[in-house]
Formats: sequence, C-alpha cells, structure tokens
Amino acid sequence: MNQFEQDKKANIAAMAADHNLQKTARELFNGANAHRYSYHFTWMGRPIIKYPQDVLAMQELIGTGGVVLPGVQI
Repeated sequence: MNQFEQDKKANIAAMAADHNLQKTARELFNGANAHRYSYHFTWMGRPIIKYPQDVLAMQELIGTGGVVLPGVQI
C-alpha cells in the first residue's frame, strides 16, 4: 500500500471516530435536504437527482470497469 492509500485509510478512520464531525454532517445533510439539494444538478445537460459525490463515484466505477478492489467487480 502506497503512502497516499495509507494516509487515506488513516483519515477515514479518524473521520469515523469524530462524533462532532458526524453531528455536523448530519445537520448539513438535513438542512440541505430541506432545500432539495439533490435536485440542483445536471449531467451533460440532463437533470439528475444525485449528489455530486455520487456522480463522481459512478464515473470512477465506469472508468475502472466496475472493479473496486482487485478481484471484486460490480
């Protein structure tokens, strides 16, 4: 595992353990949903009901042929 992947794994674990961050994220999510945040986006001129990070995740899956881990394909 390279340094980037090690750092990423450590940062994800730290975020998962940060209860204040989780509370703040929930408040942001709920507040944004009150304004139909997921309806604010288009993809190639077409309306989509997605969050931007979901679009990027889908693009990454398509770009990797659905391989998320070696030996695991969606």
